[in-house]
Amino acid sequence: IIKNTTSDGDITIKGNDGGSEISALTLDMSDAGAATFNGTAIMDGNSWHKTNKIAYFGDGNNLQISSDGTHGKIAESGGSGNLVLSGQTIRLEKSDGEIMLEATNDAGVDIRHNNVKKLETTATGIDITGGFTATAASTITTADNTDTLTLKSTDADANVGPVLNLHRDSASPADD
Repeated sequence: IIKNTTSDGDITIKGNDGGSEISALTLDMSDAGAATFNGTAIMDGNSWHKTNKIAYFGDGNNLQISSDGTHGKIAESGGSGNLVLSGQTIRLEKSDGEIMLEATNDAGVDIRHNNVKKLETTATGIDITGGFTATAASTITTADNTDTLTLKSTDADANVGPVLNLHRDSASPADD
């Protein structure tokens, strides 16, 4: 038991770092023991009795951060809540910093393949870079009297374009 009997008196663990005294950990007793680490907090999972350690947060331990030595995991486990990430820009990145997905406040969401933007939300809809495949029935709907579908070629050569192919891919097409 480590105990400070002074009302709201902090508990501080100190050490020597390169010849200088440091406060490595302070427990703020005026804030129910809130912990302040002077440096990195490490939950070591390298030995057999330390694997699958989980850091729990919240009244019902609904936020969990864990690692099994291979996979890192952040989970909302309360059953009825959401895992909310908030910020001006939220990115999902590979460990080398390559962006896979980026959501920017009031600007849109970009989905990337090999760090190349492929799908982007905009104020008017979405922009797709490259082709796309729809594997089910698809509908284009407009609520006003504007063009519903425009095919535009930006090719500068003398060939005809754009070319629209309508193809029924069936071994036994119906009459008409």
